[in-house]
Amino acid sequence: MSYEIRVHPKAIKNLRRLPEDAQKLIGEKLRELSKSLNNPKSKLDIRKMRGKKKDPQLFRLRAGVYRVVFEFSDEVIWIARISHRRDSYRGL
Repeated sequence: MSYEIRVHPKAIKNLRRLPEDAQKLIGEKLRELSKSLNNPKSKLDIRKMRGKKKDPQLFRLRAGVYRVVFEFSDEVIWIARISHRRDSYRGL
């Protein structure tokens, strides 16, 4: 099963500010995420996030020193934030 990926406009803006090699790495990770989100044998580093907001089930995908914060539903992965690891957990 393949998921559709939708990206928040601020996440797109943050992605464009990153170095080109980081953009490529994150793009590869997102393509792999869309294909193998529910695959337990996937080599993606995905963890459920804990925080103050209880409503959305947020997850993070590790891509080198960058983090992709997302949530997913039946067929859609919503990318909420793309940032450096030192900034990725602030304000959640």
